[in-house]
Amino acid sequence: MVNQQILDYIKQQFQQGVSREIISSNLVFQGWQQQDIINAFSTIDKPEYVSKMQSEVPTPESSTQPFTVTTTSQSPESSDRDVTKNKKAIIGLTFGVIGLIAWFIPLFGLPITIAGLVFSILGLKSAKRGLAIAGIVLCSIGLLASVVNASIGAYMGATGQNSLVNKYLNKEIQNSQTETTQTVQTDNNSGSKSELINQIVQVVKNQTTLPMQIDQTTKWVDITAEPSAIRYHYILSSIDTNNMTNDSLKNYLSPSICQNEDTKDLLDQDINMEYSYSVENSEEKYFVTLTKTDCK
Repeated sequence: MVNQQILDYIKQQFQQGVSREIISSNLVFQGWQQQDIINAFSTIDKPEYVSKMQSEVPTPESSTQPFTVTTTSQSPESSDRDVTKNKKAIIGLTFGVIGLIAWFIPLFGLPITIAGLVFSILGLKSAKRGLAIAGIVLCSIGLLASVVNASIGAYMGATGQNSLVNKYLNKEIQNSQTETTQTVQTDNNSGSKSELINQIVQVVKNQTTLPMQIDQTTKWVDITAEPSAIRYHYILSSIDTNNMTNDSLKNYLSPSICQNEDTKDLLDQDINMEYSYSVENSEEKYFVTLTKTDCK
């Protein structure tokens, strides 16, 4: 059964000179079912209904023309707005397709999918409504994937499970220790062990701004000269310490320290490397000492 409300709306829009395509798009946007719209247009196209509608038109001009062929063109401004909305729907869909690939790199995936969502939503009122809906779906999937990927990456980096982050941090520590050792050895090739330790610590403090955030969970807060060691002080935050022990930390640090030639030179001179860790807002503390015997 044809919905009378749709018939009345179509009749009113035809009398105002609105095209069939625009009327159909407006009805879809208002939530009417496509089949109800088709049935309504089929009813209006029947000769007996056309005659009835023509008899109800008050102007002489409209009575001399078949009602069903009224296709008054839109104004240039309205046409331009429709073209702009169509472009937004297409852009939104394009960004959605790109977002399905770019989510592997959240730095690119997040802005692309967010922009695509905006364009797709703006394109919902265009004739390309189907493309806009597809863009919303694809952008939503890409955005969700980007957020999940970024969260996993942040968690792995915070818990030390990201090999790329660990490799970078180890390289930075090695470079810092290499530069420090070379500077001290150039300035003073002789002297007692305690003097050498004091000089190394002083050079590090002069070359480094402390505290320094090493990664999301580790902050380097100080370096001190001990009687026979150089001690690094760190604060850990937002990290699960249930499985953390002094031995596990030592196993983690040993490879990078022992493989660095300058650090090994210091260890061979009986200058130990000490690492002190405090957990933020907790009384937990961890301490690691590396000697030359640990690197044999």
